[in-house]
Amino acid sequence: MDGTWNDETGKDGDSVVTNIAKLYKSLDVDSEMQISRYFRGVGSDEESTRMETWIGGATGKNEKRIRDNAYSTIAKEYRNGDRIFIFGFSRGAASARMLASQLHKEGIPHEDHGYHGAPGKSRNKTYRKLVREL
Repeated sequence: MDGTWNDETGKDGDSVVTNIAKLYKSLDVDSEMQISRYFRGVGSDEESTRMETWIGGATGKNEKRIRDNAYSTIAKEYRNGDRIFIFGFSRGAASARMLASQLHKEGIPHEDHGYHGAPGKSRNKTYRKLVREL
């Protein structure tokens, strides 16, 4: 999840490609072992006018939409046993943290209308059970 006005091209005005974009480009996007996804920062929508871009970057207007898109992408692609790594830069780091919190609290919906559950909760429950048995 990239920072404000940042995208994978570096066309945000200062021609800088962030480490988030570089990390994404260095990964196997869709290999058998991993799936990688990149989300542009707020204010870097291709469809936005110049004014919308400035307003979006200044106010963070579309942050929730970007985060919801990331959440639904994870929900569609997650398989039991997958490990999820979330990285972000600048405002994208705050979005990444909120996404991780959302995943922890709500879990991941399953395509058959089931529920993967919140990853931390099942581990904590198992851990508490083991501690009681000791």
